[in-house]
Amino acid sequence: MLVALLCLIIVYVYLKSAYFTLRGSLPGVAPQFLFGNLQQTGVIWRGEPLPNVLRQFQDKFGDVFQFWLGSARMVVVCRLEDVQHIFSHRHEYDQADLVEQKMNFIMPNSIFCLTGSKYKRHASITHSLFRRGLSRAEVLDEMLSFLMAGYSTTAAALSWFIHLMSIHPEVQNKVKKELAQYNMQSLSVEQLDSFSYLDCVLREVFRFVPPNFGILRTLTVDDRLPSTGAELRKGDLVFIAIHNLGRDRRYWLGPVDPDQFYPERFLVEDNDINNNKAASIPFGGGHRQCIGQDLARLKVKAICARLMQRVTFGDGGPEVNSGEYAGDGGDAIIPKRMGVTITFDSDDDT
Repeated sequence: MLVALLCLIIVYVYLKSAYFTLRGSLPGVAPQFLFGNLQQTGVIWRGEPLPNVLRQFQDKFGDVFQFWLGSARMVVVCRLEDVQHIFSHRHEYDQADLVEQKMNFIMPNSIFCLTGSKYKRHASITHSLFRRGLSRAEVLDEMLSFLMAGYSTTAAALSWFIHLMSIHPEVQNKVKKELAQYNMQSLSVEQLDSFSYLDCVLREVFRFVPPNFGILRTLTVDDRLPSTGAELRKGDLVFIAIHNLGRDRRYWLGPVDPDQFYPERFLVEDNDINNNKAASIPFGGGHRQCIGQDLARLKVKAICARLMQRVTFGDGGPEVNSGEYAGDGGDAIIPKRMGVTITFDSDDDT
């Protein structure tokens, strides 16, 4: 019995020191055995949304820190200049091992699971909309990846659009005014492209609540981030905090606080003195940015335009329509409370 207990203690000490201990000089909270930082921060048990936790960590520890998802140690990067460095060094920062392991069982031939020369060949063909060159298995896996990556994020974006329109009737009225010339007509792609204010609204939705709150990369060599000077090591799992960047006051000076929904900040197409548009990267960046982002933007815009042609969303009240973040949304950020009223704008739609 004593020997067995001693063995358990030795195993615990080894696992704790090998997998659940802060590494290097980067700041963070010492992880707990098995749970990492998830229990300490309330992600487990209290359902605290991870995007909120990462913002709290940034406020406490700065732009680069350690965070533990169970036994998985992440280096979280929140400085735009360092993120751009990561995106521009494609060979040093490749697909995250965690993502490969997650997707490889379901769709091993998809672009999610490929690295190196295999990824380069696959991407060059896939980006040209499946020209000749992909095998049947690769095409099937790619279609599966579109379905898996697209349904929850698109649903989340539409949910937030409906919620935000309901609590910002002045924005909803501006969208409807822009669409009024087409009444209930079907819309062509060219007509959709002409709706500049709706574009601003959707870009603000994606900034305010991005489809994914972050993306992962695995570092293949030792590196030093240029802005913060953080020293990273080969094999580090690097997390780019998209949600943090979209709410960072250094990049969104105003005239309205970045924690407020304000589509007019995108009326100026390029960067202005108050808003650095490069800090809004809802679909990632670099060579592994979302391959389906153009389709996603078009799909969301078409659905939102059609909704605004036909219905008006009203606020159901703070108890049922407070928004907030659900703690169990997975990779996507979904609203915890979304209760709206729906009024049809034409008797023909009832």
